[in-house]
This record gives sequence, C-alpha cells and structure tokens, in this order.
Amino acid sequence: MERVFGAGIRLDNERTPALRNALRILPTPEELILPVCPWAQRQEWQVAQPGEQILPERAAALCEARGRAMCPPAGGTVTAVEARTMPGGEEWLCLIVEVNGKSAEPQETIRHKYSRIGREEILQAAAVTSLQDELDGADLADKLRRFVRQKTEILVCDAVCDDPYNTDALRALMENTEEVQMGLALAATACCGIRTMIVTSRAAEALAREAANLRQRIIVPYLDVTGRYPIWENLKHQAPFAGHRVGRIGPQACLRLLWAARLHRAPERCIVTVGGPALRETVHYSVTVGTPISKVLERCEQVESYRILAVRSAIRGESVLSAADTPVTQDTRCILAFPELPPVPRACIGCGRCVEICPSGVFPLYALRAMERGDKKRAEYFGLHHCVDCRACEAACPANIPIAARLMRAAGKRPQPVELWRNRREVRADAMHR
Repeated sequence: MERVFGAGIRLDNERTPALRNALRILPTPEELILPVCPWAQRQEWQVAQPGEQILPERAAALCEARGRAMCPPAGGTVTAVEARTMPGGEEWLCLIVEVNGKSAEPQETIRHKYSRIGREEILQAAAVTSLQDELDGADLADKLRRFVRQKTEILVCDAVCDDPYNTDALRALMENTEEVQMGLALAATACCGIRTMIVTSRAAEALAREAANLRQRIIVPYLDVTGRYPIWENLKHQAPFAGHRVGRIGPQACLRLLWAARLHRAPERCIVTVGGPALRETVHYSVTVGTPISKVLERCEQVESYRILAVRSAIRGESVLSAADTPVTQDTRCILAFPELPPVPRACIGCGRCVEICPSGVFPLYALRAMERGDKKRAEYFGLHHCVDCRACEAACPANIPIAARLMRAAGKRPQPVELWRNRREVRADAMHR
C-alpha cells in the first residue's frame, strides 16, 4: 500500500525477503543475445558474421570512430546478426551466439591491490569495454567525463534502492564490498580525485548481522538513509550534499570499472533482482549478460501466469514485449512479473495527489493539459522543466492516468511503448494523506 506525503511517496517494502535469500548462480544458457549498438549506428560497427567463432578475450564487435568494442561473455559461434527490440522500444543490432566454447562461470574476485592507474587509462578502459552504469543505462566513460565538465564535488556509489522490489545494488555491494570500493576509487581518479561516499538503504537493517558486517568492511565515508520515493530528490537538499554538485554511479558500475582497468574486459555477469506478484518469492540471480529473460524466469516458481513483464524498476521500469527475444544487459537491474494487464485509465477526479507528492514542485496534470493544448510556456509555468521523471505521480494516481508518459510524449520525448502497470492490489487508491 502507498502512503502519500508532501514531496514524496512511501511504498511497501518488498526488498527484505530478497536480501535474506542467498545469491543464486544461473548457468550460462546455450544461446546468448548480445546487444551491440542502436540500429541507427550499425554502419559504424564492424561485427562478427554468422559462422564465425568468437572468444571472450577478443572483440566480437568494434567501432573505431567511437572507440568502443564489445567482447562476448562466452565463446561460441555467431548464428545470426539481426535487430531486436530492447525494453523501451528501441531497436538494437544484436549478435545471436550459440555457446560452445569457454562459458562464463561465477566471477573471480579481485582481492589484490592495483597499481597506480592514470585518469586517461581509466577512461579509455571504460570506453573500450563499452561499460554502462546500471542506474540509468548511460555510457560510463561519457558519464565520468560529464562529471568533470560539471565540476562534480562528491561522487556517490548509490546503493539506496528506494524501489519497492529492487535490491540489486545493495546485494552487489554486500557480495563485493572491497571490489566496489576499489572501483569507486578508480572512478574518483577519473573525475580528477573528487570526494567519494557510499550511500545505502536501511533495507539492510532488517538483516542485523549482514548490515553490521557491511559497515565494518566499508572504509570510505558511508551514509545509511531512508525516506520517501524518490529519495535522492530530497537527499540532495540535505547534509552532506546540500550546496554541492553530486554525481552518482551504481555499485555494479564500480565493479565493472575495476574489471576493465585491471583485466581489460567487462565482467561476464550482473546481479539481477527477480520478483513480482506473479512469482512465489523475490530472489537475486547472478546472470550472464546476454541471457534471454525467459531463461531467467524458467528458474523461478510462478504463482500465476504473468501477463506483463518489466525491467529496471517497478516505478520507472520499461515493459518487455517478448521475454524470449529480450536479453539481460548491463543495465538490467530487475525483472518483475505481473499477473494482470494494466488497468484502464479513468478520468481525472481532481484529488491533487500528483501535485502533493511531486518532489520537484511540478503541477503534473496542469502541465500535461497545457502541453496537450500546445502551450509550452504555460506548461513551464506549472514546472514542466523541473520534472525529473520519477513517476511518483503515476504510482499515486487513483485514476491510473499515466501522467509522466503522456507528458513526455507531449513534450516530444520518447515515451514507453507500453505503460508500465503498478499492481493496484498493492498500490491502492486508498492512499493516506499526511
């Protein structure tokens, strides 16, 4: 159940059960789907052709103009090169690989200390291995360069996980605490030696022993927080972040950066939270990048047949049109299965909850009406330019109106192909006002 507050929305916590379960290792499947680049950029890439053998140590796709490469997580034979629709509706050029060589086993840990690595070497390692940050799917090398241009003062490893289900960041930090801190130090070096901090969610407090052990292993400045969704929109106005430019990257991005700098390749695996009302339990899987989502769901016990799938987030996630054709990628944080179809939007009842909970002070519905009339100036008067796309207004709307998606469409931004459903049995219309 949701509880509506000013500047935020509090959602039921479904994360603790997943943290109590041990991390499960999913074997590498017989076939992998490896995204290379957006379909529009395919002419810039040199890719392995059907019938060619590929190895994890060698690039299967190369873009000299952008200084990017894609190394497969396992050896095998390329069976096809084709377009696949990724979550969000964008078509990507993908390699379909039949795994018949060296497969990706659970990642070895990098316990040894690294030698001094320069800023440009770190950025080049991130670029050449095409690393992505799981927080937003951004290219990690470009993101670190952007932090430098923006004169970021604090670099945060973000393991807050304010989503109702998703705890992949916290699990990654608990499983690879030392390696994540080493990767964060490399990221800070790439950003010209700025301050670093690790911020986690108090979801771990329910696991007293694990939480205490985690605090003992973290040697960089550490902050444990709680609050309403979206937490960061409120945290950035509080100490120690108020008045400072803050940049955020995910724990798995830190781990990938360490691998790229030390071993000159990206990790073969990522940690994914798998759950939702259609599954019996919420668990964490270590999954080989490129594994079809359908292969992950085969390992889960279903309570009901799922009708809709979402990845990345329960609030801001994107719908999956075909589980068999959609792979797990570096920015796949969670896979959520829902048993019912999205509810039909109804007419606005004028409750004002979307206005009350917006952390940025936007009047969402008024801005939407102005944009639909083509009055952008009036939409900006209602705060359109302050929207951070947190989707809290959609989660709280008792009329099931996809306000944020329609607002993006009216503003000319790329909307979701299918509006993501919030399970109304859990996010009900009887929200309680403060």
